[in-house]
Amino acid sequence: MLAATYRQGLLNGFFAILGRLERSGAAAVHWFVSLIIIGALVSISVTLNRQMEFLMPIGNPYKAPSSDIVANNQSEEQQAQTERLAQGQKLIIYAMLLYFVVLFAQAFIGLLGPLLLLGCLLMSIIGLFRVLSVLDSHIVIKILLFILLFVPLINLFVMLRINARATKRLRAEGYTVGLLGARK
Repeated sequence: MLAATYRQGLLNGFFAILGRLERSGAAAVHWFVSLIIIGALVSISVTLNRQMEFLMPIGNPYKAPSSDIVANNQSEEQQAQTERLAQGQKLIIYAMLLYFVVLFAQAFIGLLGPLLLLGCLLMSIIGLFRVLSVLDSHIVIKILLFILLFVPLINLFVMLRINARATKRLRAEGYTVGLLGARK
């Protein structure tokens, strides 16, 4: 509004100067002065437009004000879900490491081996449940992954895939993820 009023005033002044020059009969001076005034008018108009861009609010001026209280509650909920994801990922990692240790040491530990493998399976089920409750997956995929945990070699690939998805999400949330899980 202010820029438009200022521009209108400049145009009125420009036409007033041109009218005086025409009455005096100096045609060469008339064109020279008109070019200078047009250049100044364009320069001032561009400068005013740039300055007005900073003064004008960007976005929807009719948008209702938002509250930071809701954002804080959502971030606390999101932080709790991220912590749950980190705990589930640690359980999956510990289950994979214990699985490898039990497989390599099964000749030495005898009857304790199947009990430790059952513990690995239980840890992987709990970890998978925690991770999949945070990650967005379809229910059919979740059920299929839980069934695949009972297949001996496939369960490692399932745990590695879920661990990779959890790692990607945790890194996006700002966590550092190492060999034994995530930490802030």
